[in-house]
Amino acid sequence: MMRKTNPHNLNLPYMLEAYAALLVLPDTPQTHEPNRNAARPPTDENNYALGEKYLREAIALFRFHYKESNNALFGNECVLAYALAMQEKWTDFDEHFRVCKQGEEQMRRTKLADQKTTTLELIEKVLAEKKRN
Repeated sequence: MMRKTNPHNLNLPYMLEAYAALLVLPDTPQTHEPNRNAARPPTDENNYALGEKYLREAIALFRFHYKESNNALFGNECVLAYALAMQEKWTDFDEHFRVCKQGEEQMRRTKLADQKTTTLELIEKVLAEKKRN
């Protein structure tokens, strides 16, 4: 509905980001299937493909609203890199992972990363499990 009524509303990319996170992140397994089933229009895409689609849309909107060095942009690039790695979609993974790492380094320098496990560490774990260096 937001896409149709006010596609440049700053809330839209945050809504897409939250929905994608509920589809793909490993700390929300109980929400994966119910949220995939709630997608409109209904889809046969898996959680990661659907999350990827919403993240790409959110990233484009964040770029419209913010500078390239915004933490919202970096966070979504990290989740997108994770979703791409989980699907073994390596074609454009490297670019999203590079932006993710750049953002994580910036957040560490500004002491904004206080999570126990960063998204970057999560992606690196997937890469090790999938034996991609």
